[in-house]
Amino acid sequence: MQVWRIHIRPKGGRGDYAYAFDVCRRQGVVGVGWQVERANAEGLTLEEYLRRARDTYPDSWSSCRSAVGALAAMVQEDLVWTRDTHGIYWLGLVEGPWEYRDTPENCDADIANVRPARLIEVGTIARVPGKVIASMRSRRTVQKVEGQDIKIYSRWLFAKLSGEMTPSLPGARDVFEFLSDQDCEDIVFVFLQRHGWVVFPARRQADTMAYEYVLHATDDGREATVQVKTGQTPGDFHTLPGGRQAFVFQPNGAYQGRQPEHVQVIGRDEILAFMRENRPLLPDIVKDWMDIVGA
Repeated sequence: MQVWRIHIRPKGGRGDYAYAFDVCRRQGVVGVGWQVERANAEGLTLEEYLRRARDTYPDSWSSCRSAVGALAAMVQEDLVWTRDTHGIYWLGLVEGPWEYRDTPENCDADIANVRPARLIEVGTIARVPGKVIASMRSRRTVQKVEGQDIKIYSRWLFAKLSGEMTPSLPGARDVFEFLSDQDCEDIVFVFLQRHGWVVFPARRQADTMAYEYVLHATDDGREATVQVKTGQTPGDFHTLPGGRQAFVFQPNGAYQGRQPEHVQVIGRDEILAFMRENRPLLPDIVKDWMDIVGA
């Protein structure tokens, strides 16, 4: 099973993204444009379509071949993430082979190359893996989203939202094994706010190597910084700004350097207990991973 991401952004037809997405939802498909001429009664194989498309789009053949080729490469039971014009994410299960549809509705929507798919609404960004969100920034129309964690989560989420039995993971698993660095930052973000600190989201930057964001205490306004590291990346006491209070969290307990007096290490057991006691405050994707691993 493979996970994909598709942009439903027609260039032809009406050029109306909302209409194109509505056509996909009503027809139960995911698809792209790149229409070609053909006689109404004539069947069209993928090979014949590609030959005609190459003649139709000589200046953009590479983009056409990439999009349609990726769509055709999907197999049944693959999962596809997409997003509508309101910023709501959807997850689809591929249920049929490549088809070329040139009905008036499909031509108007510029959704001619399609794969039958059962689409289910996921919701806002709060329930979407970071890798999927990042893949949306790419201009490529269709692409794979790699990662075993993405496969596990996407399959589990589709099963849950569709009312099927959710797959289980064999053996006890550590929830932090599956949480992204952003997920962990969000958890610590909420944890510290519940302990008397205010976080300024606009000051949360990815290009500050020493810390992830800045805090101010609600009682006296003093400043502190927060460093969150995951996986095999250790927390580094030496890189923290000197003289300021700081909080450091590394779920695997990996730290380097000597811990200064002004730096407080947040323990994984403390964070895990907080997660269990404050589930309603956590992002949906974190709650889902807790359910998947039984945390």
